[in-house]
Amino acid sequence: MWHGRILSNNEIACYASHYELWQNA
Repeated sequence: MWHGRILSNNEIACYASHYELWQNA
């Protein structure tokens, strides 16, 4: 849920890396 915000590529990469960490936990 992006709350109507357009994320930059850097923010997407940061979110994706954190998502991976949660998936691996």
